[in-house]
Amino acid sequence: MEEAVLSTFSQMELSVVGPSGWDEHEDVLGAVVAFVSPDRGDGSFRPNLNVVLQPLADETPLAAVVAAHAAELESALRFPRVIDAGMTQVGGQAASRVLVAYSDNDEDLSLEQWIVPFPGRAVVISGTCRNVDYAVFTPVFDEIVATVAFADA
Repeated sequence: MEEAVLSTFSQMELSVVGPSGWDEHEDVLGAVVAFVSPDRGDGSFRPNLNVVLQPLADETPLAAVVAAHAAELESALRFPRVIDAGMTQVGGQAASRVLVAYSDNDEDLSLEQWIVPFPGRAVVISGTCRNVDYAVFTPVFDEIVATVAFADA
């Protein structure tokens, strides 16, 4: 990710590096930061990755956070199907990862989401792309997530 954009958010004690050539938007639609792929000029869906801070009751177990997110996805997405789910690490912290396929505006999309709980908050990282582009963009999403660092970790 040469010439990438480094974003540091002191209120979250989080830093993340976005890919070169992607647009970076801060504080938009509930996201602390959103990285959006370059416009192809054809009006097609632009793959994106965003980072959201979700307030939690202190010491909420990861399993409870994941269950709440699963319920939100079920109600918010059209025809969601969980493709893969499991535990991982993000920035040295225990995290949940889920891959969901769904439909939106006649597009079949993939949502890859990482949830990292902390006392009083969860960091939710979501990457979205068209299903047909998943093999192209999942390595990009994985690279971005691999750059996440937490100052209090």
